[in-house]
Amino acid sequence: MEEITVPHTVFCHLGNPGWVPTSSECISGLLFENSHHIEECIKRNGFSVRLCVSDMVGSALQPKDGVPRSVTCRLVYLVSCLGGILLLTFYSAKIISVMTAKYNKLPFTSLKGLIEDGSYKLTISRNSNEYFMFANAKSGIYKEMYDTVMSHNPDDMPATTYEGSKMICQDDKTVIIFSNLFSYTTSIPCVFAVVPEVIYQFSQHYLFQKGSPFTGIVSRKLLKLAESGVIKKIIRDNKADNSFETETNDIAVGLTNVAPIFGILGAGLVMAVLLLGVELLVHHLQGEVSENMH
Repeated sequence: MEEITVPHTVFCHLGNPGWVPTSSECISGLLFENSHHIEECIKRNGFSVRLCVSDMVGSALQPKDGVPRSVTCRLVYLVSCLGGILLLTFYSAKIISVMTAKYNKLPFTSLKGLIEDGSYKLTISRNSNEYFMFANAKSGIYKEMYDTVMSHNPDDMPATTYEGSKMICQDDKTVIIFSNLFSYTTSIPCVFAVVPEVIYQFSQHYLFQKGSPFTGIVSRKLLKLAESGVIKKIIRDNKADNSFETETNDIAVGLTNVAPIFGILGAGLVMAVLLLGVELLVHHLQGEVSENMH
């Protein structure tokens, strides 16, 4: 199995939609951080764009910035900082997960692809029905696989399922077919990938001696299971999923993934606007009271 390497750049994990909120957060944080500097610059220099930009750049180069005493501005500062921290945490976690997680992929997704690739060898338990299904095939893909990717010597095949499962770890170019391989997954000391194509379907039967009293009991139980729909549910739940992907791609993070973060930021901005309105109203009322007193 081939190992998927880490993508060539770590700046692609947010995706194009994900960079929209990140850029908005940076721009809004810059504006909020320098809002009082812009106000002071306008008071001192009028509406001079050059001087205001110089004042903003100068404030960004200061080792310690002053914080306005207005409750509204401080609230905006707090919301902006919290939003930036959440975005930074989110992006850092994404980078860590991509750098540490390893995925396995196969160069083929079907038996036909296995034959066309040619670099893998197929092995099956020499005492199983699966082996004779390939060995006795007269035509079709089973015959083609037996002639191209399988050994014709039964001694080269594993004797048991567990012995065959260990061959996966010893040789990276081994493909194994077993109907009960997943019962050994906890004891296999390596990671293996699964071909999504259904190779074959088989039925299991229970044999009873003629005249056995268990025949009627089992038949009645199976009939009840069929009538109640339990058998159909078992077949539906254990049906092979052909949507299996052999390669895990990076998932771009869109606006919906960071909606809670911007919900908090938006709530803070709304509260800041409301407080600003209350503050302006209080100043207006205080001005009217002072004028009436004079």
